[in-house]
Amino acid sequence: MEDSEKGALVAGILFVPMLVVITLVFTIWDGWVLSVLWRWFAVPIFHLPSITISTAIGIALICGLLTHQYQVDPKETASGQKLIRFLAPFIGGTIALIVGYIVRP
Repeated sequence: MEDSEKGALVAGILFVPMLVVITLVFTIWDGWVLSVLWRWFAVPIFHLPSITISTAIGIALICGLLTHQYQVDPKETASGQKLIRFLAPFIGGTIALIVGYIVRP
């Protein structure tokens, strides 16, 4: 195996855990931001109770599932790209379900 192939293999192996960590960090960040904004605006205006970060993450996941729009690029002709586009809603929903299960109250 050549050095460039080894480097590509190592990069591929490290990519997935890094992507998971980045996704979790951004999800927690979004939950925290939503909980703060909720406390600043929804609580005093609508007299609602404050929400926790885990509840905010759940709300953000639900809103993301309901509002996300998948763009189809007509230039995509490779079957791999079509498969990824086809599976994207399933993968996104699965990830949302896993994160929701982890942070549920």
